[in-house]
Parts: sequence; structure tokens; C-alpha cells
Amino acid sequence: MKFIKLSKMKRGARPPRAQFFAPSRKTPSAPNPLDHSENSVRHKSRTRGASGNARGGRAPLFFVLLASLMFPTGCRGAPSVNVLGSFFPAWMLCIALGVIGVMVARRIFIRLEVEPHLKPRPLIYFCLWMLISVASWLLFFRS
Repeated sequence: MKFIKLSKMKRGARPPRAQFFAPSRKTPSAPNPLDHSENSVRHKSRTRGASGNARGGRAPLFFVLLASLMFPTGCRGAPSVNVLGSFFPAWMLCIALGVIGVMVARRIFIRLEVEPHLKPRPLIYFCLWMLISVASWLLFFRS
């Protein structure tokens, strides 16, 4: 492989890319010791599917699903809550309720001496925060 010094290259030109060949994940299946016919070993083809990728046509399905998520129907605006004359989105209040609820729960866990037994503490508190936030959303703003 040749290496080109960057000082000798023309301005705006890209250096040549190194070509790497990754080993193929597709291997021919093992021959059946009981099958003695000529076509006993089947080789998986390395041809590309209709989508042009090696996965055999899954990319168009992925893009169709992605497009369907981009155009949801029946969406309304988020409910707003009047707090001291300012309108806040309801989800923001639910997040704040979740944070306050986790802080209260942590104090309770410390008093009951349960907190040292909570091993992945960040995960436990994050899940508790999500639970309280979603539960408060369902309790107060379900229409």
C-alpha cells in the first residue's frame, strides 16, 4: 500500500482510501455424513437482494416503518396547565412530580435501611422516576 504525504497532495483532493476486506459471515453449511449425493453441500449465495444490501431486502421494510412513524394521525396538542399565570406543558409537571417522588422514596428507603441493598441504584431510581412520571400522567391527564 502506498502512502502519500499530505503536503504533496493538491488542495481539496482526498487521500486514497484503504480497501479492507472483512471476512464473510456466511459460511457453507457442513456436509451431512449420511447424504452421499452430489449436491449434499449447499452453499449460501452471496448475491444481494432487491434492495441492494446484503441483508436480502429488509431495508425497504425498515424505511416504510420509519415513514409510518413520521406521520402519525389523530395527534392533539399536549395539554397545558396554568401555573401562576404561565402555561406549562403537562408532561413537564409529570416529570417534576416524578423527581419529587423519587426524592421522597429515597428518604423512605434510607430510613428503612433498604437503600444499601439496592445494587444498581441509578437503574432503580431511574425506573422509579419513570414509574411515578407515567403514573402521574395517567392519573391526572388521561382524557
